[in-house]
Amino acid sequence: MLKFEALEPKTRIIFDKLAEIGCPFPLVGGTGLSLQIGHRKSIDLDFVANRLVTFKDIQIFKKLSSKFEIVYSSNEQIDMFADGVKITLFSYRRKEHFPFKFHKKLKIRDIKDIAMSKASTIGRREEMKDYIDLYVILRQGILSLEELITSSQKKFKGEFSEKLFLKQLLLVKDIENYDINFIGEKIGVEEMHDFFHELVEKRLNSK
Repeated sequence: MLKFEALEPKTRIIFDKLAEIGCPFPLVGGTGLSLQIGHRKSIDLDFVANRLVTFKDIQIFKKLSSKFEIVYSSNEQIDMFADGVKITLFSYRRKEHFPFKFHKKLKIRDIKDIAMSKASTIGRREEMKDYIDLYVILRQGILSLEELITSSQKKFKGEFSEKLFLKQLLLVKDIENYDINFIGEKIGVEEMHDFFHELVEKRLNSK
């Protein structure tokens, strides 16, 4: 059961349209995760193609609204807006490790594959939403830290560094000026830091 309260009203309208007309690209990222867990609000819609993206790929999104515009385009990424909702199509040439979830004619990346992408991402960018997403996934036991690391190593091979990942987890308190719209109880930075610190210590001591 998807958590539709995670979507802002205008995002829900675009999401529902895509689910009805069908989309060849799976929904990924924070919105794909929030729809399955329901821990925070999400505004943007991110999709991936398992190849380089082209101008032809936007045709499905152009059907969503007469108020449609492209703000950035390359063969790696296309950023668009439909009725004020940002939609991004990324080139992502990696195999998914878990089956997609389905909502009508729309595919949604599995939580565990999203978690692996998040684990890889925090080594390249520091955004609070990624830490919150990983915290909820690990806290709820959807994946253990060991499973997340092992799966990420298999998926990203030499591009994923366990040492860097563990180090990044402990930097959550360094992030400033973030604005997260939680659903339900707010998650505090100290709470996340203590949780990550305990997990990292256990991981290091187990070796």
